[in-house]
Amino acid sequence: MTQPLSDQCYHLNIHVLDESWPRPRRSECHDLGIAPHPAWVRTITMNDGTTPWLAARSVIPQSTCHQSGGRLLRLGTTALGTFIFSNPNTRRQQLQWAQIKPPHQDYNWLQSIQSNAQPYYWARRSVILWQQQPIIVNEYFLPALLDMASLPASRSR
Repeated sequence: MTQPLSDQCYHLNIHVLDESWPRPRRSECHDLGIAPHPAWVRTITMNDGTTPWLAARSVIPQSTCHQSGGRLLRLGTTALGTFIFSNPNTRRQQLQWAQIKPPHQDYNWLQSIQSNAQPYYWARRSVILWQQQPIIVNEYFLPALLDMASLPASRSR
């Protein structure tokens, strides 16, 4: 989503909410094909200025972090997609869509990072192979992005 958002935003920026080593969720471990050991979990918002358009939760197993020589741990405000898709061999394996609504564990988190209360959020999960190592990217589409998507394709800047 990084490139399409860059094309539409006045000022795309990444706001890192958290980076830590918790145990992935059971469904994430299943999709990654890993045991429930700590993994690098990064949560961010992609914003147009100060307006959040997209929230993301990336899960990177320890083996993938080691394969990167630690570079995945030091992305800072660089979008994960910008880094991993710079490798032409990166492949998206699976794409799952979901509607996030109560009592889903991410619903309250999504409500807290943007100002408009929503009955549900659209989300997608991708399993991506980077250097033949798995990464999960959960992307949550926020109201400002959906509002922009309903506008005509050309925007004056």
